[in-house]
Amino acid sequence: MWSHRGQTRRKIFPTPPIRWVLGAGLTLSIACGGDETQKSAQPAPDTNRRALVVGIDGLAGHLLHQRAFVDEDAPALRKLAENGASARCKTPEDADCALAHDAPNHHPAYVWQSAPGWISVFTGVDPRKLGVASNDDVARYAEARTRYPSFPMLLQRQGLRVAAGAVSPTLSAPIVRLIPGISIGFKPGVLDFENGLDPDNPDRPNVDLNQSKTLNLTHRFSSDKVFDRQDDALSSWASKLLTTGDAEVVVVIFDLVDGAGHDHGFGDNHAYMEAITRVDARIAELIGIVESRVQKHGEQWLVIVTSDHGGGADGGHWQDPLHQRIPFIVTVMPHRNLAPLTQPTTHMDTFSTILAWFDTPHHPVDGKVQGIAPNRPSKPALPHRSVPRVQ
Repeated sequence: MWSHRGQTRRKIFPTPPIRWVLGAGLTLSIACGGDETQKSAQPAPDTNRRALVVGIDGLAGHLLHQRAFVDEDAPALRKLAENGASARCKTPEDADCALAHDAPNHHPAYVWQSAPGWISVFTGVDPRKLGVASNDDVARYAEARTRYPSFPMLLQRQGLRVAAGAVSPTLSAPIVRLIPGISIGFKPGVLDFENGLDPDNPDRPNVDLNQSKTLNLTHRFSSDKVFDRQDDALSSWASKLLTTGDAEVVVVIFDLVDGAGHDHGFGDNHAYMEAITRVDARIAELIGIVESRVQKHGEQWLVIVTSDHGGGADGGHWQDPLHQRIPFIVTVMPHRNLAPLTQPTTHMDTFSTILAWFDTPHHPVDGKVQGIAPNRPSKPALPHRSVPRVQ
């Protein structure tokens, strides 16, 4: 075990397969749509393989290095980095730093914020392809979702159970008033928009705040956006799922570090660094459960740690290239040597790496496989039926 110190939609009828007789009794069948064709063509999931994706909102790569390797106050993250392949980011100018998506370097409307950051992680593509320029554009993913499905959606199509816990703007969350602690509003989440638009309110996703299962998630959990309390709730939720084994893939995104960055600056200050240590303690608990499952059940686990963006000493994260520097760690349990990371390493590599781990075909993306090799030679994505946009 690890220790730590201190709508109404049009009905779409599947198009029947087109067949050509090739001779000698052979028939070539090409599927032009329909879910049943997909299901019959999909490989059976390898239930011995599992994955944990840990997102740490607002974690700058060089500040994680400072806390884990210099201060030695993030032992869980340090151990993951040492046992796997990681982007060692000693300074913001270090060429080995992992990077968030590149959109702000090419278009003035795009910024390094959570919505474009996390949707790049989930889809493996630059947010310019999705139209998600900032936290104000989360609904735009509803228009791009059939062209660029998320890795949870693709893994669910393969028969895996996928769980994700986060808050807005990743998953929709209530806005609460600390006193008396009641909901006073709603903030939508970009990943919820993969379920389409609410037919009665096109600014909202077709997902209820308390919904525990959606089209792209077997288990969905979103806490209220109160930084410390929400991370406790998310950690408890993830721990239970890992312990019971009710999901092959668990994604959890912690928000405490980002909150400290906004309040005190994304820098080497006590509040921000202490937030890293506190999140590290929660990660240690999750990794301890994973290690136990490896020993008891003989499972193989892929663990990926990354972030959506860094930030500046003034508490903001916009278009400064230094805000692009983030961590990226990939490791496998039981331990095995991994290939060095390919540069440039980006958080979009999460998509390709986790799908390679489960041998899941997919469309072309901007991310690449890091650390591990695909189980078998790559193959084209299975055809899938487009879902019309809900008006």
